[in-house]
Amino acid sequence: MWLMLAGAEAAEKALPVREITPDDLPLVISNSGLYAIVTDLQVEEPVDAITVNADDVTIIFKGGSLVGGGRGSGTGIVQGPEYRGLTVQEGRIRGWSTGIRAAGTSNHVEATTVHSCTTGIVVGTGAAIRRVTVSNCVDGIVAGQGARLVFSTVLGCSRRGLVAGSDCTIGACTVYDCGDGIAAGEGTVV
Repeated sequence: MWLMLAGAEAAEKALPVREITPDDLPLVISNSGLYAIVTDLQVEEPVDAITVNADDVTIIFKGGSLVGGGRGSGTGIVQGPEYRGLTVQEGRIRGWSTGIRAAGTSNHVEATTVHSCTTGIVVGTGAAIRRVTVSNCVDGIVAGQGARLVFSTVLGCSRRGLVAGSDCTIGACTVYDCGDGIAAGEGTVV
């Protein structure tokens, strides 16, 4: 599974990388490919900053962050349920209604920090979340059916820390100082 992520890093050298700049926002990505955030991107208006309307999109944060105008301010990165294969790596996301809402299938979030959002991360069916930290949100991580969540931490979320749908795998995750800790659906292994 994680070979895909390593493959995306290797592909960065071979494929052109599109840098996302402050002037691009709000941005709609309609082509597969590799996108990089290299500087801080801030959006004060209540809009979605990056909308992914394509399969097989990788967004890598290389020194920048994605900052919203506060907890009622749109979504940092959003993907509809009809798409698949979104990868977000090394992200630093804060100040949104939802930090990442990747409702499609087979998505990956790795080595990413989300804080001070209403909802930190929402992922759909078959997602993989690895080495993620979500803090100071109302809801931390909400994962769809068959998701795999490993080596991740949720802390200081006032309502729910980690919510997993049916048939998920949760391993080496820590939930601390949240209203409800872990809610796991039928067939989920913790």
